Amino acid sequence: MDSEATSKSTTDESSDKPAEPIDENKHKLLLAIKEQAEKGKLKGITPSLGTAYKEIEKTYGKPKSISNVECWTYSYDHPKTTADFFYDHDSCGEELNQVKPTTQLNRITVEPAYYNVKLTENDIRQGLGKPTKAYVNEGYGGYDMYYNVGQYQIFIKIDDNSPDRSVSTISVRIPLDFDK
Repeated sequence: MDSEATSKSTTDESSDKPAEPIDENKHKLLLAIKEQAEKGKLKGITPSLGTAYKEIEKTYGKPKSISNVECWTYSYDHPKTTADFFYDHDSCGEELNQVKPTTQLNRITVEPAYYNVKLTENDIRQGLGKPTKAYVNEGYGGYDMYYNVGQYQIFIKIDDNSPDRSVSTISVRIPLDFDK
């Protein structure tokens, strides 16, 4: 995932491109994402962090698959959403039955396309301000940014190989122990 062992902290400097003013619709979207994140929710997703897996399945249908990133388990390809749901379950297995019905949600992730928008690092910085932490993720690639919002975090993954440093994913999560 995004561990200190595979990541290199950097100064909080974005790309050298001059900042263009953020589009009003993008600004409103980012403020709504922040407002929902303070409640442990991701805009447009019904369940909040801490919700049991069985409730995710009831709301969005049984996922086609379970996978993991360094044994951080997540479900995806639910019939009723494109969101990925990560759980408080440490397993390297990929069987659908490995997550217990009571296992709790600890991260919700969507691509910007979920909101029918393309976002860049510049948009994020103008809409949300200076991140709590930003770093090059040497283990998995990309540039990671997170913002502490109450007891939760907004986690942004940037494609640092794209010319405009576009946002790959937007997440709300329970902070990881090493992020506190």
